[in-house]
Amino acid sequence: IHRIVGSATGGLRSARDGTEIATYSLRWTPMWGHFGAPGGLPRRLGEGSGVYEASVTIEHLIGNPVDTEVSVEVIVAVAPAVDFHSSVAFDTATDALEGNGDGTLSLTHTAGGSDRGVFFGVSSLSNAGNGWSSTPCTYGTDTATEQWDVLDSVPWQKPQNAGDALVPTVSGAQTATSVLTGGTALGEHFLGVISMTGVHQTTPTGTAATATGSTSPASVTVGSVGADDLVVDNFILAGGGTVTIGADQTLRNQEDAGFPARLRQSTQPGSAGGAMSWTFTDEAWVLGAIAFKPAAAGGATWPGWIWNKGGWTA
Repeated sequence: IHRIVGSATGGLRSARDGTEIATYSLRWTPMWGHFGAPGGLPRRLGEGSGVYEASVTIEHLIGNPVDTEVSVEVIVAVAPAVDFHSSVAFDTATDALEGNGDGTLSLTHTAGGSDRGVFFGVSSLSNAGNGWSSTPCTYGTDTATEQWDVLDSVPWQKPQNAGDALVPTVSGAQTATSVLTGGTALGEHFLGVISMTGVHQTTPTGTAATATGSTSPASVTVGSVGADDLVVDNFILAGGGTVTIGADQTLRNQEDAGFPARLRQSTQPGSAGGAMSWTFTDEAWVLGAIAFKPAAAGGATWPGWIWNKGGWTA
């Protein structure tokens, strides 16, 4: 429903005393809106359409007939472009496992969409001796940036957990490779890759949160999480049994090794707050999580622009 405001602008003159009888003029500025997708200017709507009607009623007329003319003017114009609200969105996930291998593990992952970002979660378990560490993963010809690499040096199994991020990334099928160093008696080696769209291409991540332990639940809370972020975690459990995902999380990668050991990776929208958790039968574990930030902040909302002399002004 649109309210049209009218105003008196002058018109007929009275035959009785020559005074001017006001006529009425109506003006309507159509509303405008826009739509589209993050990563470019919106397609713009607002070229208002509709039926416009005006009338004048002559209540008293003396003398010769008077011609009455009513005109309606509609201005059609392109609405101004406004930046779109952007959120990080899940793209796809891939995982792989090697048991008692050489510490080098590769998989093929295909990322798509615009403003891409890729998260690499690496986990390992040493049967005995020293625990492992991870070198930053490679993705095609690019090398990711390490966000954490944590070892829980419990006496019996030594689970290790690392998280890497790569932004920007190339699209299409690429080989992701994880290399472990420094450990002995490799039991399990996990690699999980999660790609996202709508990621900020210069400041893609916040600060990582990590924790270790040997009792359930495992939990971390990522700080300074925005509503349009996407929180990603990497969890290794050095034992068997049922693993239950936390509230508001979506399972993305899962591997259950025969040693046994468990890999889990999940995502959570930033609007849920950034608390990531898993419950299980008590066993040694390491959990890490980080938030990926959106490519553009702010919403595409009515900016208070008006049409003025042939152009939009604030």
